[in-house]
Amino acid sequence: MFGHKRIPTREGGVEIVDLSFSYVPEKPLIRNFNLSVKPGQRIAIVGPTGCGKTTFINLIMRFYDPNEGQILLDGSLEELKSRNSKVRTLTVTYSGGAFPVREGIQLVKDSGYPGMKVLEFAFDSRDSGCAEDYLPHNYEKNSVVYTGTHDNETVTGWFTAGLKPEEKEAVRDYFCDHTTPDAGMYMPLVCAAMRSVSRLCIIPMQDLLGLGNEARMNTPSTYGNNWKWRLLKDEFGEKEVKTLYEITKRYGRIGK
Repeated sequence: MFGHKRIPTREGGVEIVDLSFSYVPEKPLIRNFNLSVKPGQRIAIVGPTGCGKTTFINLIMRFYDPNEGQILLDGSLEELKSRNSKVRTLTVTYSGGAFPVREGIQLVKDSGYPGMKVLEFAFDSRDSGCAEDYLPHNYEKNSVVYTGTHDNETVTGWFTAGLKPEEKEAVRDYFCDHTTPDAGMYMPLVCAAMRSVSRLCIIPMQDLLGLGNEARMNTPSTYGNNWKWRLLKDEFGEKEVKTLYEITKRYGRIGK
C-alpha cells in the first residue's frame, strides 16, 4: 500500500505445543492440545457452537494468552500479541508463567488497516491487552471504536455486574463522573466513543438502549443461549432516535 512500510514476510508455519486454556480456571476449555500446520497448508476447524473454534483462532492470533504451552510462528517463540493497532508486547507463555518482551512493531499501522478500539478493554483487568491503548485519548484517527462488541458484555451489564469496585471507580475517575447512577453509566461511554477521533464508531443497539447482560448477544465458547436477543417493536422509538441523532450531530458524525 502506497505510503506504508512493507511488513516482514513470514513463512506461515504454526505449531501448537501442549496448549491449555480456560476462561474460568475451574472450567478448562482446551487441554494439552498439539497441532502443526505447515506454510501454505489448509486445515478445517470443525465443531458445534461453543466447542472453542473461535477461541482457538484467537489464541493463534494472540488475542488471548494460553494458560500453558507454546504457540510457535515459523518455529519461533516471537508470537505477535495484539488486539489493537500497536503490536507492542510479545509474550512467551510457559506453564511456569509469562515473560513479556517489548517490541516496537506497529503491524496494523504499517499495513494501513484501521485498529480496533474497545472501550471496555481500557478498564477491565480480565482483559490481557494493553489497557492504555484503549483509552480514548490514545486513539488514532485510523481506527474503529466500539463500546463493546457482540462477544462482550453489554456496557450496562459490564459496569454494573462485571467490574470490580476499583475498576468502576477508575471508569468514573476517567470520565470525571461520580454522580450518574450505575445503570446510567452507559451514556458517558457511548458519548466517549462518539467524540473520539476514531474514523468509525460502532455502538451495539443494546448499549444505545442501556440494556443489561440479559441482552448480551454472544458469550464466546458457550452454546445454547447465544444470538437470541432481538430488538422488539417500539423499543427504539422517537425518543431514542432523537437522542442518537443529537449525539451523532454533537460529535460531528452526521454524514454530509
